Amino acid sequence: MSNSSRDSSSQTTIEMPMLPMRDIVVFPHMTAPFFIGRALSIAALEKALASDRKIFVIAQEDPLVEIPGDKDLFEMGTIGQVLQIMRLHNGTIKALFEAHQRGRLVESRMGEPYYTGIVEPVEEIDDEMELSELQEQEKDPYAWAKAKVAATAQATPAPAPAPVPVSQPQHPGWIWDANTNQWVADPNYRPPQQ
Repeated sequence: MSNSSRDSSSQTTIEMPMLPMRDIVVFPHMTAPFFIGRALSIAALEKALASDRKIFVIAQEDPLVEIPGDKDLFEMGTIGQVLQIMRLHNGTIKALFEAHQRGRLVESRMGEPYYTGIVEPVEEIDDEMELSELQEQEKDPYAWAKAKVAATAQATPAPAPAPVPVSQPQHPGWIWDANTNQWVADPNYRPPQQ
């Protein structure tokens, strides 16, 4: 039996059956079907079904690894419940899994009789404030840009406007160019027809 210790905080940990998944990452509040064929994974599923149906699902870093070890698993997974199973004629099991919350793998036991993980549940962060900010942003998608412009305008005073000469040019068709501070010919000027 191989053991792997990972960093853990002082929160409570739970020992539970574990399913290393090769081709899917499951997030909290997802419901996903799995096809389970490895003997130790089937044994872990059977153990979960025999007790409270709770199981820890974690993704493998390399899906080509047939027999995963401690180092082949990601640190974060999801704690959830097996909703139903269907045994297929080729010996595999199709299971429907409902993820409840994230969990951090503290220690894994990747040997007989089934995959087991010591898991630290990770509480969800209250995203009410972030959600309300996103809803406001949906109403006005440029609100962040407007706020940034307003903050910049308050931080730096606007340059004084360039003085405009009081006298008009002698000839019509001339306009004041504020960039160069001089009178220039108006390219759109058309003299009146007589």
